Amino acid sequence: MGNGGTSRDYTYIADTVAGINKAIVDDSTGFNIYNLGNNQPVGLLELINILFAAIGKKTDLVHEAMQLGDVNHTWADTSKATRILNWKPQVDLTTGVSLFISWLRDQQC
Repeated sequence: MGNGGTSRDYTYIADTVAGINKAIVDDSTGFNIYNLGNNQPVGLLELINILFAAIGKKTDLVHEAMQLGDVNHTWADTSKATRILNWKPQVDLTTGVSLFISWLRDQQC
């Protein structure tokens, strides 16, 4: 984790599926490659806080060195998907995490 200053682009699965569906149905140009991310990098510490709030637990972080080959920041350039497919993700990170936690809890039998 390093100091928690890394950031990533997290996308809710339903948004990705919607983008894939639009690419299949709405793209009449043939073959295209689309980046279906969220285009909004979120810091690792913010993600951790959102996750722990969603599960109702207090964070207890252990900072370790970054993994070999890891990068500090990544995010998707979704401009092509927006331009050609009129696609944009609809679910923000906090809502997506809450929906995922609810789904996960429902899977616990």
